[in-house]
Amino acid sequence: MDLASQASIRKAAAEVKGMISTLDILVNNAGCTHRLRQWTAEGIEMQFGVNHIGTFLLTKLLFPLLKAATTQSPPGTTRVVNLSSHGHMLSPVRFHDYNMENKEIPPEEQPSSRITPVFAKPSSDGYLTTVAYSQSKTANILFTLYLQDHAAASKIMSYAVHPGGVISNLGREHEEDVAEAIAATSKYWKNSDEGASTSLVAALDPSLDESSGLYLADCQFFSCADHAKDPVAAQRLWELSEELIGERFIC
Repeated sequence: MDLASQASIRKAAAEVKGMISTLDILVNNAGCTHRLRQWTAEGIEMQFGVNHIGTFLLTKLLFPLLKAATTQSPPGTTRVVNLSSHGHMLSPVRFHDYNMENKEIPPEEQPSSRITPVFAKPSSDGYLTTVAYSQSKTANILFTLYLQDHAAASKIMSYAVHPGGVISNLGREHEEDVAEAIAATSKYWKNSDEGASTSLVAALDPSLDESSGLYLADCQFFSCADHAKDPVAAQRLWELSEELIGERFIC
């Protein structure tokens, strides 16, 4: 499945529906980051299009299987887990410029004042690489917030997760100074098994059958940025996401 192609996502979801009738847990783990501006097949900025819109569409298409699973399982054990990042703290969703085309945006959509110059600098094509990634990670949390508020009636629980600094090839396109700055954000970098631990807690811990938080890091609830827990922004993002996939997503 290619999350940068809505046709590919739809094909994969149809194949899954042909194999199973219920789905107990969906972990939206896949994602990307790019140094230069790229586009999905539908013309959406790649990081927003893959990290959020692709995830949104896949979850929408598989949601009937999740709802079917709730008829056979205790409330709250059917879950959607969305992988985000502490990087979300650097930028809200840029509703006036979600495609990262350097359009004018209002003050509330500007990057955090805490963003360092190395993360705020544009690439050679003017693309704000880190801001684009941060926007997509904020979207993951707002998506989760909306699911918590609306899918609970279907007995489906949802959590967002920061896996921690994990050794991987995700940042293989970063320039050297950006890679060094990212490396300095964590004192300890996890292997893949360690990186999966918080996702497993979010997916399986019985104590989370009833919601008592939104965002987890290091297997515990963790505070996220105010712009990532705004229900108005969550509603606005949901409506934009429906527009970009061309159909409604009713929980």
